Amino acid sequence: MRGARSAARDEVRHARIMTRLARREGTAVPRVVHSPLSVRSLEALALENATEACVGETYGAALAAWQAHHARDPEVREAMQRIASDELRHAALGHAIAEWLTPMLTPAARHRVLAATRDALAALASGVALDAPSAEIVHAVGLPEPRDALRLATVVEGLAEGSLRSRADVVR
Repeated sequence: MRGARSAARDEVRHARIMTRLARREGTAVPRVVHSPLSVRSLEALALENATEACVGETYGAALAAWQAHHARDPEVREAMQRIASDELRHAALGHAIAEWLTPMLTPAARHRVLAATRDALAALASGVALDAPSAEIVHAVGLPEPRDALRLATVVEGLAEGSLRSRADVVR
């Protein structure tokens, strides 16, 4: 519970940092509307965790680390270095939650979570391959070009597949 609360505070801080950087560049940032979450089933929680944390946060950590190394703007590099560290912690929390939740799921629910994870990985790979930011943005904020983003997604897929294999024993 403490890890989840800490991650939520991190995400608020990330939003503030990114809003400040966007406004510095003259970009209008829409206000975020937060809706309280309802009580969900263990399967719904496991599905969200698999796609958002195990896949999304892991890619977010890799992407932020890439930007921390490649951004031309020193303020962006500094922000992304901190965000990368936070996102890595969030991804680790997601994987720990997956390990905790998996044994409590029915066999059918476990298979649906594994399928959703694989679908999220496929969507990530196809999404980054199509996303082609302008050269100016790539250099200023250190975004990877599509081929590099795809390599990052492939690393995330390898990590996720290793995690899936370790949980597959529980599925059987």
